Amino acid sequence: MQKIEISNLSKRFGNKLLFRSINAVFTSGVHGIAGPNGSGKSTFLKCLIGLQKPGSGQIVFSMNGKTLSPAERLTKVAYTGPYINTYTELTVLENLQFLSRLLDKSPDSAGMLLNKLGISDIGDQLVGSLSSGQQQRVRIASALIKDSPILFLDEPGNNLDRDGNDLIASVLDESRSANRLVLLATNQQSELELCDDILHINDYKK
Repeated sequence: MQKIEISNLSKRFGNKLLFRSINAVFTSGVHGIAGPNGSGKSTFLKCLIGLQKPGSGQIVFSMNGKTLSPAERLTKVAYTGPYINTYTELTVLENLQFLSRLLDKSPDSAGMLLNKLGISDIGDQLVGSLSSGQQQRVRIASALIKDSPILFLDEPGNNLDRDGNDLIASVLDESRSANRLVLLATNQQSELELCDDILHINDYKK
């Protein structure tokens, strides 16, 4: 079982308080991180994964009772957000094949994931030529190909149409079946309704 334990986590940017004294425990399942744009949701996820340093507090990742080191943490977490870049001069399939080789995945895993996400028809297109919604699907695919036990999704529904929103629901259902721990940062009520519980960032600004 995956677990993230957070104790008294706080973060400021200059004089701006993003959050203070967050205490939470996340285990396998889908957990929403809610708040309006600019409230600190993305920063919260970045602090957890180690991309940003919190002002104070403690973060402990564990699997099956074993505490993970910072280096081990990175190998167990897949992460995507609107600021994650792919190689625009490569095709969609080439991007995923490159990642699959780095991760020592099956050579067929990239094509299988494209079929699963319903974007096999754009596999031969350059990422730079895609619409914003199609590029968002590629970002999601780039996280899923890692097949990690912990998944961080930051605003995954950005620029997606109705079918794209159905895709998010499908990803979350599959993650539950795989016993993953998912943190979903969003301000979309439709996505929050898909979560097992919700942490509201604005509750930690006093």
